[in-house]
Amino acid sequence: MKWDLNLDVSAMLVMMILGIYGIHKKELPLRRNRLFYSVVISVWMVALTDIVSSIMCSFPQIFPVWSLYLINILYYGFKAVNPIAFLFYCLNLESRMKYTKLSTKILVYLPASFMLVLVLSSPLNHLIFSITPEGEFVYGPLRDLLFWESLYFFAISGIYLYRIRKILRSEIWLALNIAIGFSMVGQVLQTFFLPHTQSISLFNSLGILVIFLSYQNPDYFRDRVTTLFDLEGLRTLKAEDLRYRTYRPFVAMQLDNYQDLRLAYGDGNMDRLLEMVGKYIRFQFMDGPKFYVHSGRFMMMFDDNRQRDAAKERLISRFEEPFLLNGEAYYLSTSFFCNGSAISTKSVEEMQLLLELISEEARLRGKGADVTIDEEMYAKIRRQIEVGKALERAILNNSLLVYFQPIYSNHEGRISCAEALVRIRDPELGMIYPDEFIDLAEQNGSIIQLGHQVFEKTCEFICNHDMNELGLDYIEINLSPVQCMREQLSEELQQVLYRRRIDSRRINLEITESNHSGNQIARKNIMELAQYGIEFSLDDYGTGYSNLINVLSLPLKIVKIDKSIVWAYFRDDNPMLLHVLELFKESSLEIVCEGVEDQEMATKLRELGCDYEQGYYYSKPIPEEEFVEYILREKQHA
Repeated sequence: MKWDLNLDVSAMLVMMILGIYGIHKKELPLRRNRLFYSVVISVWMVALTDIVSSIMCSFPQIFPVWSLYLINILYYGFKAVNPIAFLFYCLNLESRMKYTKLSTKILVYLPASFMLVLVLSSPLNHLIFSITPEGEFVYGPLRDLLFWESLYFFAISGIYLYRIRKILRSEIWLALNIAIGFSMVGQVLQTFFLPHTQSISLFNSLGILVIFLSYQNPDYFRDRVTTLFDLEGLRTLKAEDLRYRTYRPFVAMQLDNYQDLRLAYGDGNMDRLLEMVGKYIRFQFMDGPKFYVHSGRFMMMFDDNRQRDAAKERLISRFEEPFLLNGEAYYLSTSFFCNGSAISTKSVEEMQLLLELISEEARLRGKGADVTIDEEMYAKIRRQIEVGKALERAILNNSLLVYFQPIYSNHEGRISCAEALVRIRDPELGMIYPDEFIDLAEQNGSIIQLGHQVFEKTCEFICNHDMNELGLDYIEINLSPVQCMREQLSEELQQVLYRRRIDSRRINLEITESNHSGNQIARKNIMELAQYGIEFSLDDYGTGYSNLINVLSLPLKIVKIDKSIVWAYFRDDNPMLLHVLELFKESSLEIVCEGVEDQEMATKLRELGCDYEQGYYYSKPIPEEEFVEYILREKQHA
């Protein structure tokens, strides 16, 4: 009997190249990556044992019968294992195997064990194959059972892939199914049509190649500049570590003043420096995965705290020396942070927030900071996550609360308007104030829904009450920079006002300088809304960069002076308030002073020419019913 071994040789070469490339590049230490290479090895071993067994069976006079049995047992064993290895790979795409039900495991392990027992017992029962005393190879009566075993396991793989299709990228899902298709074509050809042409190995290798190119390429999670693993790789590894309760000590390093360095050195030089730092980290710390997160921030993971601490000391020592680029010396100041021995985040979200928090802490401490994550930082992260969930619930349930803070007009001697402020009353966390969730909403994008809900509820308040009877000219509503950069903003707000038949003069939108700075979409929205009749106030003047040219170029009616400037005048005799009042009076802008706490402040601000006053002296932000009662009570006392 003669066999055509060309296809086996081709398959071996393909698998060998993939294996060498993976070893050279180093994969992210994920279970699915290890299982992928188990599939590669099984395909390679099928081809290798097929070649060896074919050669040995072609010369039975040279090899004893027991050796022919042994090599064929290995061949059929690896042939039976290959579809099982592929199934386990599929089950670990999302690291689900740990939680597979017992019934599912029985469906996998029972037929696999049965098939392997049949192969191993072939010298006794001759059901899969046999070797005659003369050394001739003979197919057994259950030889085709290997085909049905492959069909069974590839079918389970296909069913599982169909179940998780929504959480896999479409091209990955397609590649995996193409691999199954290739394998089955090879099985059909070799089993029923070309038994002496070893097509199984070649078609398996083609399927593996498709998966490699679309999903398993070691560069899939790799940063282009530093060639370290990227942020997505970090998220993926952390998600798997959480499922298997794996703790990895890490040290993170960030380049101080990264954005300033990029401006000073230029993008090209900065990328070269990042490449040099990445190369140093990659070759100096061979153990454990290494990541370039973003914006000059690196992370290295280790097996134990001792390795982590030693690595940090080496990094500190290296960055005391300059990096040489084009004959010039570049000094890079770095800050470090690492996880304490008792701290291990419980979610990918926690990990990302923790990195941002300790990065900010390192920045505040200045160059060369060395921060170790403690329980206080971790508690802050947990609180942020809980607040984020509360925010999500409030938006989903339309349960955001709108409070109102009165604004007193010095010219009219009465409360003439109010500011709408958002609150969350959560069943688990209680009352949550904006300083805890506004920044979070802007970061995760939910500020769009939050802002729209506050606008709707404020308009509902205006519809439900006689504004003239209350003596209110308008309600101020905060508009975030993220909202302003939404192209549909102007149209959406106008539609709400039109639907509720609200006079646009009843709304005053508060913006900050960052709402419009350098963004044409934001500026266009502001101009369109101003043409529609909505008036604008500049909020928190004095907390940003306060570019006067930008301020005066906007269609503003009012400027709100931040309470920090007001308090500095009364507590420290800081004259900034006087200059600001004079400046905007000359520009014919009305002025609101925030943070008014007592009668002395109220009287003095009135004498200084402040048009409006807002603060706890008049009222803290209060719910709608209390606010209406307050306004009516103040009218009676006026």
